[in-house]
Amino acid sequence: MSDQTPTRDPRVTHVAEYHQRAAGVPTGEVPTNVDVPYVQQVGDTLTCTMGNWTGEPTAYSYEWTLDDVVMGTGTDTYVVTVDDVGKTATCVVTATNAMGATTAPPSNEVVVESPV
Repeated sequence: MSDQTPTRDPRVTHVAEYHQRAAGVPTGEVPTNVDVPYVQQVGDTLTCTMGNWTGEPTAYSYEWTLDDVVMGTGTDTYVVTVDDVGKTATCVVTATNAMGATTAPPSNEVVVESPV
């Protein structure tokens, strides 16, 4: 009799994943944010990167805030207005895949400048 712990057969995972996929059950992991999104202003447009993620996201959604008030959702850009000048903007990105959705921490803060 051996005191060694048996090693796990890697084929078991692959077989289980094959059967899950064949049954239409999602496999993989929920997206995990590894680099926070980044915002910058060029002219009259704020642009937000998606950040970097594990878990192979298939979609991203964006939420813009100015002085902690939600100003827009859906896209990675926000066109500033004269009323936005001097306010602090941030962007929050949510990544989604078949396993679920995860929201990243807020981006860096950008003080909106005059678009001219």
